[in-house]
Amino acid sequence: MGVWRDQPFLDSCDQRIASLYRYWTEKRRGRPMPGRGDIDPIEMKPWLGRLALIDVAAEPDGLRWRLVGSELTIQSGTDLTGRRVDEASLLGDTALAHEALIEFVDNGVPRYRNDPLTAVSGWFRSTERLYLPLSGDGRRVDMILLYVLTDILVDPYDRD
Repeated sequence: MGVWRDQPFLDSCDQRIASLYRYWTEKRRGRPMPGRGDIDPIEMKPWLGRLALIDVAAEPDGLRWRLVGSELTIQSGTDLTGRRVDEASLLGDTALAHEALIEFVDNGVPRYRNDPLTAVSGWFRSTERLYLPLSGDGRRVDMILLYVLTDILVDPYDRD
C-alpha cells in the first residue's frame, strides 16, 4: 500500500485531479475546507463519473457511501451507494479502506495517493486518488469527496 502524499502532488498528478483540487481550494474561501453546500453539482460535471461522496457520522453508522459515480460503479461491479464503508469498498480491503478514511477524517487535510490497488472486480495497475474534506461548520469533517482515476490492467468484464 502506498503512502499519503501532501503537496507537491500537483506537479505530478493527472490534470483532472489538479483541476479538482484547484476547484476545491477556490470553494474554501480562506477556510480550512468548504462545506457540501459550497460545491455546485453543475460545476462538478467534469468529475462526476469518477467521484464519490462519503458521509462521516458518529458510530454506529460511521462512514457511509452517499454517492458513487457511474464509472466507479461499473469498475467496481457494484453500486455501493448507501452502504457502510466497513462493509463495502471501491478500493479492495474494506478494513484497510475504513482505517485510512478514519485517519483522513482525523487529519482533515486534502490527500493524494498514487499506488496500485486490487479491486473486487479485477486488478488495477495504477490508481490515483484525491481525498478532499468537506465541513458544514468549517472545523469537523462531515463528508469526504473522493476522486478516483484508474488505469485497468485486467478488464474485469473480459470473460475469455
